[in-house]
Amino acid sequence: MLVTPPHRKLLFLVALGMALVYVRLIHAADPNLTNYYYRLDESKAPVYSRTHKHLAHANPKAPKGGHLRFPILEKVPTLDPFPLDGKDPISTVAIELVTDSLMRSPKDDPLVQYGLVAESVTTPKDISWVLFTIRRDAKWHDGTNITARDVVFSFTLLKERGSSYGYRYSDYYQDVLRAEAITDNVIKFYFTKPHVKELPWIVGEMPLFSEHFWERMAQTRKLLAPSDFGGVSGPYRITQFDSASPASITLERVEDYWGQAHFLNRGRYNFNQITLKFYDTMEDSLEDFRVQGHDFRNETITHNWITLSSSPEAQVGMVSLEELPSSKSEGMQGYIFNLHNPILQDKTLREAIILAFDFEFLNATVFHGKYKRTQSFFSNSIEFDTSHPPSREEQQLLKSLPEPIPTELLSFAYKAPRTDGSGDNTRNLMDAARLLNRGKYSYREGQLYTPGNQPIRLEILIRAGRGLDYPTIIFAQNLERLGIMVDISAVPLGVFKSKKATRSFDLAAIVIGQSASPGVEQRELWGSRYADAKDDGLKNPIGINDKNIDALIERVATARSRKELQTTVKALDRTLLWGKYVVPHWHSGTERIAYWNKFNHIPSRCRCGNDLFSWWEDSEKLQALDKWRQLRIKDYRKGVFTD
Repeated sequence: MLVTPPHRKLLFLVALGMALVYVRLIHAADPNLTNYYYRLDESKAPVYSRTHKHLAHANPKAPKGGHLRFPILEKVPTLDPFPLDGKDPISTVAIELVTDSLMRSPKDDPLVQYGLVAESVTTPKDISWVLFTIRRDAKWHDGTNITARDVVFSFTLLKERGSSYGYRYSDYYQDVLRAEAITDNVIKFYFTKPHVKELPWIVGEMPLFSEHFWERMAQTRKLLAPSDFGGVSGPYRITQFDSASPASITLERVEDYWGQAHFLNRGRYNFNQITLKFYDTMEDSLEDFRVQGHDFRNETITHNWITLSSSPEAQVGMVSLEELPSSKSEGMQGYIFNLHNPILQDKTLREAIILAFDFEFLNATVFHGKYKRTQSFFSNSIEFDTSHPPSREEQQLLKSLPEPIPTELLSFAYKAPRTDGSGDNTRNLMDAARLLNRGKYSYREGQLYTPGNQPIRLEILIRAGRGLDYPTIIFAQNLERLGIMVDISAVPLGVFKSKKATRSFDLAAIVIGQSASPGVEQRELWGSRYADAKDDGLKNPIGINDKNIDALIERVATARSRKELQTTVKALDRTLLWGKYVVPHWHSGTERIAYWNKFNHIPSRCRCGNDLFSWWEDSEKLQALDKWRQLRIKDYRKGVFTD
């Protein structure tokens, strides 16, 4: 054994100590964290390391080619991502396919963003700013490099002019102070508030647009043809826009797309063409699917799902159906109350109306038992589950709110009224009548009157063709047993959005979606600032003006840790539920997909939903489908499906 001389050992220890001091000084001087990812939950490691070559559900050997057509239930859009005339912007799906962002989050790791255009992301400990380093090989479709100036331009343009179906980017980015190009490939965003983990995320997901293209286009304000839609960098480009019914946008795969070898993209975006077809109603979409007008659909109406499952095409394997378990938040679907109607500002009346809804009967007779009652504004979420009484942390938060809170909110979980499913809702209606009697409402000759002797007649607004007609009729019949007269307005999408925007309804059936990480968007959903907003979207559609909810929203938007966010979101959910602002509907906890059997895909191992853009066309299946179709061509002309 070699023995180190004492003086050499001493020199070694001194050198080691100096090195450690030097390392500490470096970290003290530069406490910022730089990585290839950004995560919202510090307790969980990223699914993907630097060495991963592709996503788990993507096939890097998938053949390129083929054509995917799928439906979108939206009004016919423009090609303009920044319309100033009140029209809807280009479809968000199209934007996702033709643009890139600095960071991107895969479906199987929804709380982590990985660098896409950015090769690294840097934040200080207090998250008062974020800095992205842009890849040198990231390019626009015209071959020019994506620069920090382009990112500054994109941020400014979106903040000044951008909107996405009612959500203004100016509101979304209100806590982003400014963007600065440090060098050609380094961009820095400064925030108005420190310690807000969501802020680097929301600028990281921002769609990017080329300054040299869109500065000119923003001045002309018109996109005349698909060829005018340039200045983007994503895996597809727009090649055709057809406004005929059903309207469609066709996209073509960019063969020299700069990011095709990136691990987020390898084995994805395999179709040479993708066509988005726009429908006003689910019936129109389903009928077109039946004659192979499109290839794939997410089915949300149980009757349609049962019909498809028993169809001859499904029986012989030409149409495939899959039910995918999901743990994604399904938000809140229900009849919202319009608090701009003075009589609906009375919580007693709202609670009585909620008692008239008989979910159990509908589930047994109409929905084939496939739904669960929605009892949360973040339904189906495991992380934000409020089916149990409030925790000590939630109770402390609720007690700190500026206004008094209902005593039951501190002690109990909200439970929607239940029935025995027989269709006889008498017990709940008697409870409702007692509530109304205590609230000084009166009932004379089949009509309910307010304490001010005003007869109560309500309009329930629903979208035509969404499977809500019969459930709404049953609901209305129960309300009329209470003496509440009801008019049901089943209208097309354009009329529905217009009436909702001007708050021309009493109750309206809508879905209020939620992301995996609630944040600043909660301001627009429930904040008093938007209580009177008349925007064509989801800005506080109920008209809530509540100081407690405002306080909770700000706590959600500025949460410093995942645990704090969980506590605050749950408190917000409970406050909304006990406020009786919605007649909750139902949710499934699954994602139902139906498609003509010409595709292959790798089933996802997580409960995170389907990634359609990781699928590919299978030539053998396509040949079999074409052969079968030729044999049945006469039947197709008559209508292929039998109910």
